[in-house]
Amino acid sequence: IENTMKKILVIGTYILDIVIKDQEYNIPDPDNLEIIDTCEITIGGNACNVSYNLSCLGNLVDSYGRVANDFAGQYIIRNLVEKKIGIEYVEIVNNGKTGIYIILVDEGGEKRIQQFWGENKESSFSRNIDFSQYSIVIITGLGLLPLIECELENIIWKLKQNNIIIVADNSSNVLPLVDIVNNNKMKGIDYFIPNEREVLELTGCKSIEQSIDYLLEKGILNIIVKQGKEGCYYGNKKFKIHVPAFNVNVIDTTGAGDAFVASFVHALSRGKNVDYCLRFGNAVGAECVKKIGATNDKLNKERIINNYEL
Repeated sequence: IENTMKKILVIGTYILDIVIKDQEYNIPDPDNLEIIDTCEITIGGNACNVSYNLSCLGNLVDSYGRVANDFAGQYIIRNLVEKKIGIEYVEIVNNGKTGIYIILVDEGGEKRIQQFWGENKESSFSRNIDFSQYSIVIITGLGLLPLIECELENIIWKLKQNNIIIVADNSSNVLPLVDIVNNNKMKGIDYFIPNEREVLELTGCKSIEQSIDYLLEKGILNIIVKQGKEGCYYGNKKFKIHVPAFNVNVIDTTGAGDAFVASFVHALSRGKNVDYCLRFGNAVGAECVKKIGATNDKLNKERIINNYEL
């Protein structure tokens, strides 16, 4: 039954993550070195993470983005194909470099990221797409996709013409989105999912509630604010609710926001109500932070439903 449902298209950034976990970071002296506790190489980037998690949860998924034909790009493509994620719309460039993140994770699980955009900055909405395949399109990594951001208003129009639910998520770099929001160029997005810091920076408001009201005025239909260990806050023109997080031991917060987006959309694609979608998003986000890295190939939907009493 699950495989008869329409697919989900995920547009955004595709990155190779180098995750370094250590209790403290010291920059080595010249011609010297520092020993670190843990280092992992994983696939990353908003679209990559969301696609991977959706596939683990049982959705049929296609990816849309751009990588280079180098080690990092080949590693990403291999992992997507292994998860049966469609790569027809992933452009593979022979002369270029795939995006890379160096992620420093402290003992409390909080992350700091050094970022190389690579081919992501050249990703554009230029390929012919058969939209009849899709029920939902997720646009991720906004703030890091300048060519797609220039086309965003037109992209939204095309998707609305095809009766597709539009979900949007931004990167931590929200400055490029300020004018886009102010000029109503995100009007028509069904669900917009920033985190608390990002939404306050994006809107210039002093509270989550004010930020939600501002974004609703700009034509976005539903706003979900991710709050980390505090859970999430949802609002539309009818009501606002806060949904608390689940208490877990945090190892690494990398990818938790993407896990939330993927699981929220998965529940939405299965016809669940908003309250359930938010709680399911919090549960999968909690699972994500219990290990190192942004993706989780051991993600088990039934176990999550049982463990978190959903």
